[in-house]
Amino acid sequence: MDKHAQPIQPYRTIPLFSELDPSELDQILSFATRRTLERGARIFREGDPYTGFFIVLSGSVKVFKDSKDGREIILHLLRRASLLAEVPLFEGGTYPANAEALEHTELLYIDKNRFISLLDTSPKLTRKMLIGLAKKVRVLSEKIENLTLHDVTSRLAHYFVREIVIANRAELPEPFLRLELPWSTIASQLGTARETISRSLKRLQDSKIIKLTGHTLTVLDYPKLLELAQ
Repeated sequence: MDKHAQPIQPYRTIPLFSELDPSELDQILSFATRRTLERGARIFREGDPYTGFFIVLSGSVKVFKDSKDGREIILHLLRRASLLAEVPLFEGGTYPANAEALEHTELLYIDKNRFISLLDTSPKLTRKMLIGLAKKVRVLSEKIENLTLHDVTSRLAHYFVREIVIANRAELPEPFLRLELPWSTIASQLGTARETISRSLKRLQDSKIIKLTGHTLTVLDYPKLLELAQ
């Protein structure tokens, strides 16, 4: 891949790559290949032989498992500058879950064998990436703490605040979101059921904190939403 096809900066937000300098990042991107998928396209299935990992360049991806009773359990929702399937990198084996594009999506694929060969020849680069992995573990620990300690309304408020910040709308008099994902998907991401989300939404609307009109969510009391999200 042409190393100038994508600016370096977006990759620096990925914990695994956050400590690398541009020349080290260029070494990795030099053997990456681009893949374009449409909505509903399967990236890999649970049990497929593991061959490498991906970077989400644009669009969004859901990572999920199918339960024994046929329900879809969503593990992650990934957007731009996210890593996909990096966990099995060093143990190999198979992909531990399914991954599917939620919309028109561009990915960068990094072959496992070439990546590990690069690490074998560069101990300095390996150390830097271990620091990056430690950052990822910290983020996951915070997510587990949030799921454990917060009730569903607090989790939902945290989700809305995070999406508003990502969309750069936190400074608006009435921040708003265009809800692209179905509520069942959001519920799975927050570790709860669709019915519980409905009750939490009603509570937030009855308290005049948010207003929901179709697929548009408007925040009427952003300070209160922030307070609930803590």
